[in-house]
Amino acid sequence: MARYYRELTRLDMEVLNKEETIVMIPLGAIEQHGNHAPLGTDDLIAEKMANLILQEVNQIDENFPLLILPNISIGLSTEHANFCGSLTFSTETYYHMLKEIIESLYHHGFRK
Repeated sequence: MARYYRELTRLDMEVLNKEETIVMIPLGAIEQHGNHAPLGTDDLIAEKMANLILQEVNQIDENFPLLILPNISIGLSTEHANFCGSLTFSTETYYHMLKEIIESLYHHGFRK
């Protein structure tokens, strides 16, 4: 069953088949999109896509092993850094953050 990671309890997590479960990390950004679109456009798209994927997967196969992590809303937006409202991590920080999230998942048995 496709579910949201943040909704599981520790006990739910312990009984998951972590070898087969796919963990998805929705990545967004808070950055300028001209004068017409909100700063959170990319984050809103990532969140909506995760919701649509969850719904579709559950309609096709209610036993599909998918966990969706919470959105990571701030991204690597260095090219937008000079535009008011844009937030960014440095390349090094962004990659380390993703690496450490993946290492945490791996530590708890997730392999996909």
